[in-house]
Amino acid sequence: MKDSQKRGHGYSYILDHIAPRMLSRGFTPQDVHDILVSNPAEVLTFR
Repeated sequence: MKDSQKRGHGYSYILDHIAPRMLSRGFTPQDVHDILVSNPAEVLTFR
């Protein structure tokens, strides 16, 4: 098995496939932005 097969799709898969699917299922662009950008930024901020 190749290394690339062990690691999965990567973050680009979410942007290329999951985000468009979310939009087609009724999520707003702001919802998608909040889930993929705002929430991770908030969690990863050191205070």
